[in-house]
Amino acid sequence: MAKQTEGFLGGFNGKLGPVVGYRWKGLWCMRSQSRFVNNPRTEAQQAHRALFKAEVQLAGRMRWAVNIGLKLPADEMNMTTLNLFVKANQQAFSSVDGALKVDYAALQVSGGPVAPVALTEASVDGDNVLNVRFEKNPLRRSCQSFDNVYFWIYNEELERGYLSNAVYRRMQKASVALPDDFFAGGTPALHVYAFVQDAQGRCSETAYAGVAGFSGEAGFSGEAGVSRVSGVSGISGASGASGLSGVSGVSGFAGETVDPETGEVLAPTPSALRGTPPRQGDKRAAADGLSPSYRIRE
Repeated sequence: MAKQTEGFLGGFNGKLGPVVGYRWKGLWCMRSQSRFVNNPRTEAQQAHRALFKAEVQLAGRMRWAVNIGLKLPADEMNMTTLNLFVKANQQAFSSVDGALKVDYAALQVSGGPVAPVALTEASVDGDNVLNVRFEKNPLRRSCQSFDNVYFWIYNEELERGYLSNAVYRRMQKASVALPDDFFAGGTPALHVYAFVQDAQGRCSETAYAGVAGFSGEAGFSGEAGVSRVSGVSGISGASGASGLSGVSGVSGFAGETVDPETGEVLAPTPSALRGTPPRQGDKRAAADGLSPSYRIRE
């Protein structure tokens, strides 16, 4: 290492001929360029990078759910929601012939101290409506009836996600109208997840219902399915208000929820789009058991 004597151009940073300039402890220094390449791009190294890139791309496609479900724990850990999603789901990722293989049953899109729900039915009827039933408090923990329950539906073939509007925990069922182009290829594999967000913006662990069945008839099928509530490794509970961070990737969609009793379709709430808990002052919506919907600010 040698100190740089500042000439008329001053100190420099970076490569200049056979030497490299840099700043160290307030001093301009230089050293000879290394003969060894730190990035040999071996086959194993390139395969690992390709796998990591695929994981980050999946996180981007999951961002509508992740930006709500992982926002507070990501803030506590000084991470982005995208990075926390990749870190928390390492057990769900594997490589098969150089391609990313995802264990969708182990996938996590949320984490926190709030009591989770358990999905007992998830089926799509002839009108492309996902009908979901859930147990409101399977772990018998302290919770609020007006906690918001979100449903995340992921189309494995189209690599697209759909986030529902929120319903109250006490409803124990919801009907989510899915976009028609979700079914362009026939009957796709739709993975159904659910998580809860309380009034402070804290979330629950992720509940997975498996792949939704197709009943072919409108309404609920009445057949119970298998539900699993999964813990999120390395994610702690957080307090405070939740918000959305900027995460790049394939665009997601904020869904619309249908009131199972009246059939009314509500517009997405700001909470579904931005990750902030909705206000609790809409008496009519509270009577219907649905989270209040508000006009989205321009």
